Amino acid sequence: MEKRRKKEHDFSVTAFRVVQEATGQIEPKPKSIIDYKALGQRGGLKGGKARANKLSSERRKEITRKAFSKFYLRPKYFLTHFSKLNVKLLFKEIKLLKEFMN
Repeated sequence: MEKRRKKEHDFSVTAFRVVQEATGQIEPKPKSIIDYKALGQRGGLKGGKARANKLSSERRKEITRKAFSKFYLRPKYFLTHFSKLNVKLLFKEIKLLKEFMN
């Protein structure tokens, strides 16, 4: 990858270059065409696999438990999925989920 050159901060140098480009004495600098979307996607595809390989099995289990508890132990989930079932089954499910968490 090319190193970037620092921008010219001197107003007179920039003005001189603009005049030369306008009169055709020098060719204007071509603008680089970079596909940032593809670069980001390529990095994202690498990143997930690299992170998964780097995590220990204990850390993966911890992350899974946390995500599981955030989703399945919330009241909205129980109200929508267990509203038609009896209360005994609901408490049994909660007990099983809490055992899984420990």
